[in-house]
Amino acid sequence: MPENVVSLSHLFNETMKRLQSKNEKTNIIVRCESLPLIESNEKELSNLLDAMLNIIFTNSQQASKLFLYVHCSEVVNDKGKEYEIRFHTNVSTTAQWREVNKEILSLCKETAIGLRGNLVVNNVENTGCLFLLTLPGKLT
Repeated sequence: MPENVVSLSHLFNETMKRLQSKNEKTNIIVRCESLPLIESNEKELSNLLDAMLNIIFTNSQQASKLFLYVHCSEVVNDKGKEYEIRFHTNVSTTAQWREVNKEILSLCKETAIGLRGNLVVNNVENTGCLFLLTLPGKLT
């Protein structure tokens, strides 16, 4: 898998433009702090963001407004440097939603693992849902 320096901010913005044009009925408020440049496969990362944000948009139909807060933290651990990108929404997932999206969530997780990262989706009590995408930092 060829690695390139990829602007996660650019990929996120392009994905949001595509999804917002498809989901004009969804009222979305997005707050996104700057996202890093990472060494990754651009096409795979773009596909991952498309799929992940698409299921967030699909879930938003139960709320009058979708709030999406995206935050990135740099973490240094025994694996080296990693980026934790949090996609926090105001919409909680349900057992039915997880069942309907099981295949897509599984593909997203497999893609994240293929990019040497991980994806975890959890409800956050009283505030919605958190998609935590972990990606490796710059290789040395």
